Amino acid sequence: MQTRFLLSSALRRPGWPRIAHTTPRRSIHVDCVEKHAGTGDERVAKYQAALFVDNVFPLKVSRLDIRPYLVLRNEAAMRKKVAGMLPSELPHGARVSDIDPHFRDGGSLVHFTFTGNTGLDAARQTAQDVVSAVDAHVRAQSGRRWLWLESARALAVRGVPFCEDIVRMLPSKRVRVEFCGPPLDMEQIFDEFRAFGRILDIEMAQRDAQHAVVHFTRLRGATSARNCVHGDVVGATRLRLAYEREDREM
Repeated sequence: MQTRFLLSSALRRPGWPRIAHTTPRRSIHVDCVEKHAGTGDERVAKYQAALFVDNVFPLKVSRLDIRPYLVLRNEAAMRKKVAGMLPSELPHGARVSDIDPHFRDGGSLVHFTFTGNTGLDAARQTAQDVVSAVDAHVRAQSGRRWLWLESARALAVRGVPFCEDIVRMLPSKRVRVEFCGPPLDMEQIFDEFRAFGRILDIEMAQRDAQHAVVHFTRLRGATSARNCVHGDVVGATRLRLAYEREDREM
């Protein structure tokens, strides 16, 4: 049995409590990849982080959907397409280290590195500055990537993406969230996922309390969350995300 919370309506039902946003805004995931950054200065380090650019490619919505095959004929060309969407210069001297298109999810991971003072708090702020600059740039670009897509956006990757391309696992508006640690409550889940899109429903499992299902109103919210939140740690709990099958996939 599951407890369900309907959240998409701007006007909540009478008597429903409003969700209090008391938890801090989630941070981008940053790794220190090289101490001293080759300078010999103990105060300097090289860091790596990632962002996800959505709405770059058409999402694959069924096994019979041929749109991805019409535009994704050359992976090198697709990487070049993503690179062309990015600013020519990134803040704080950051550099793109890898572009990893996720064709099925309609977007691409962009990994970048930068050098800064030691300390993860400062590094996270620097990485977030990079994400904000890329987001502003891709939103400001005129036109659309493809005729059926909205403008793109860039989102901070908070966890460690699970890069798989299993054919049967199509994108879904429903994302299953497994708790590797103490379970999160509904307010924590809402705070973790709302930034990616409007949420229609949160289903809280009661039998084992070790998972929940977040139902987005739109597919792009689910695909962005899947790429940005998988592997994130909230308190003492690591989150594992997977798409939950919908009726259209049966």
